[in-house]
Amino acid sequence: MKAIAGYLFTSVVLALIGIVCLGAGRLDRDMASGEQNLSALKYDQADKAFASAERYYDYASSLPWFGKGPVNDIRARRAALRYWQGQYAALTSQQPDPDNIDLQLVAANALYRSGRLEAKDRQKTLQAVDTSIQAYLGVLKTAKRQEDAAFNYEYLARLREELLLGRGTFRLPQGFGDPNGTAGSLMEPGDTGKFNIYVPLEKEERDKAGGAGKAAPIKRKG
Repeated sequence: MKAIAGYLFTSVVLALIGIVCLGAGRLDRDMASGEQNLSALKYDQADKAFASAERYYDYASSLPWFGKGPVNDIRARRAALRYWQGQYAALTSQQPDPDNIDLQLVAANALYRSGRLEAKDRQKTLQAVDTSIQAYLGVLKTAKRQEDAAFNYEYLARLREELLLGRGTFRLPQGFGDPNGTAGSLMEPGDTGKFNIYVPLEKEERDKAGGAGKAAPIKRKG
């Protein structure tokens, strides 16, 4: 009986290990899929992959040796996906977790953009800036070090001063509504003649030319 009980116990342990390994494999697959879709700007597919990974991290966060770091990170990533799609209302309608600094920063960014987009005059713009300043200040009070929040806080403080002095404008810069920015070009139409295109030589051409360092010396004038 003891031998049978030992075999049974070993089987249960191995089964649990197999379940853990299977879950870890699926988690790696979801994270890899999410990163791949994110790099291709396929935000909806990336969010689905991260949502699946979040469930695993959420379960693991209850374990004392695992902690909430991974689940906080994946939630901040999902919030960033909504931000890059301009879904500001989804980020500002809920109070972010005070323990998730990255999520708080994304929510503060969304609050600023949504406020500026809704402001149609100088007074409304000042109100949006004041609200955003308080949001970034909340991040700075919680975080030990957060350069992005500090930069945005200082920027808005200066913008507020300019608006109060009448030197700043409440009008939004071009492309402000799209957090991804506007598409640009390195050259204007018709300027292609100003650029030279160099094509690497083939091996036969390099051999015919004599190889590197075998060209005739440059004749200097004077």
